Amino acid sequence: MRFCARSGSSSRNKHSRQPLFQHSCRLEPLENRLLLYAVTGYEWGDLNVSASFMPDGTSSDGYQSSLFAKFDAIAPTEVWQREFARALQTWSTVSPLNFHFISDDGSAGGTSGAAQGDARFGDIRLGAHPRTDSYVAYAYYPSSWSTLGGDISLNSQSSYHIDARLDLYSTLLHEAGHSLGAGHSGSGTVMYSYITGVYTELTADDIACIQAIYGQRQADQFDAAAANDNLISATELSLDSSGDASLTADLISVADADYYRVSVPTGSDGTLSVSLDTRDISLLAPKLQVYDAAGNLVATADAGLAYESLVSVELTGLVDGEVYSILADGATDDVFGMGAYALDVDFGGTNTDPPTDPPTDPPTDPPTDPPTDPPSTDILPDRFEVNDTLATATNLGRLNSRSETGLTVHESTDVDYYRFSAKRAGTYRVSIVTGADLTLELYDTAGNLIAEATSQANGESLSISLTSGQESVLKVAVGPTDVTDAYDLVIEKTKGSSNGKGNGKGKGAGHGAFAGGTHVGQAAWEANVDQVLSLNMESDAWSTSMDGLGQSGSSRHAPADLALQILLAELGGGAT
Repeated sequence: MRFCARSGSSSRNKHSRQPLFQHSCRLEPLENRLLLYAVTGYEWGDLNVSASFMPDGTSSDGYQSSLFAKFDAIAPTEVWQREFARALQTWSTVSPLNFHFISDDGSAGGTSGAAQGDARFGDIRLGAHPRTDSYVAYAYYPSSWSTLGGDISLNSQSSYHIDARLDLYSTLLHEAGHSLGAGHSGSGTVMYSYITGVYTELTADDIACIQAIYGQRQADQFDAAAANDNLISATELSLDSSGDASLTADLISVADADYYRVSVPTGSDGTLSVSLDTRDISLLAPKLQVYDAAGNLVATADAGLAYESLVSVELTGLVDGEVYSILADGATDDVFGMGAYALDVDFGGTNTDPPTDPPTDPPTDPPTDPPTDPPSTDILPDRFEVNDTLATATNLGRLNSRSETGLTVHESTDVDYYRFSAKRAGTYRVSIVTGADLTLELYDTAGNLIAEATSQANGESLSISLTSGQESVLKVAVGPTDVTDAYDLVIEKTKGSSNGKGNGKGKGAGHGAFAGGTHVGQAAWEANVDQVLSLNMESDAWSTSMDGLGQSGSSRHAPADLALQILLAELGGGAT
């Protein structure tokens, strides 16, 4: 018989020795086993959850994070960071959740801001700081009102390892469960309070828990209509008047593969650009292949181990009416071989909308009688604020052309950054139309200045050659006169690629690689209740008393609405 989930922790109050939560159970005629998982009632509203790594020195829970100093001494940065990505992606494989990484500006933990979707740092932030007790890690449940929700802290005093106890991946897999809203469970599960080895996967109980919170991962709209897992059953794509097709879809498992079929449109210049993008979408390491009508492989791009990245191919010499099939797949056979993605297909020479030159002077209105009271001359922040750094640049997406009006440099210290990537290889012109002396600069993603336009004319323009998928960052700021003003931004592709050739490879720009881990002995605590924690591991035992979260004699409490903060206890202060 199957028993229902526990409603909370079984820890006892140190004064009354009574359970803090009652267990409620019911019988169901399902499989013959105990269901031990516990859901907490906390969950993320948006299923695309961001994550970030706290820079060293970031203030968190009264400590300074030393995450990079700690783990760079254990393994290369890309290795230990991949362990965190692998832990998150493991939960993604059995739920509709997708994860992506963003930069972290080092704002203090719990700083005011959006509980989810704050551009300054991830919804889930990973940090590390020293503790004088035996806890090796703790995490906050998701929150609907605090940026602290979901954050994970590792004990920098503990001795972590890759694929050995104390295993980093196993620790993060457990803590990520709490960051997603899972409570503790029974023996033999990832969410069990005691850990006895290196974890390699979730158990049926862990899977049931996360699916009780978020549901199961569902087939995308194309597979739901008719499975497109092979060349024969490929989904037919309809092109727009420009010869383009763009879509978002999902590889719901490592075994899933998505095929699409397109025909070269009449009037094409014989070129085809295809890209498969998982940046800001999921941790899928993408793989892209193109086949001709006979099933012969004619182009391929593989991201290798680079999860959350972009791959693209370009073909030339195509003939109107020819049929090609496109495969969107994972580049690996592990957890990074699944996830959501964006596919973009673009045949050249079919765009009937020629680029237009931006006006040389800003439009003027006919004179009118002056109002009784002069209007306010204040320039207000535009809709994209705050986009004042490379890290917080407004993402304009993948494009051939785009215009944004009503933008402002509203004060002399204001700068506006915009990020975009080229839909096709060619020459792109970037212009700002303004009545003041503003400057326009173009950077690569590493922050290196590529081009600039700083004349004192009312408006700036520059041109640059970009490859398909190449990303660039624009910066708009006041000029030497420090005059602020409103402006319009225009980006347009003016010429095609001169050689018609693609790179034949993925960019290889991802977040690198991670390796596995475990943690030892853990206990949940109620944020505003004193309690005695007693932990056992195999035949050993360890116990301690706590006031709130602090050391002996302290009384630090987490915000009540965050409920539980989860800690892991390492026996005797050392890993086994």
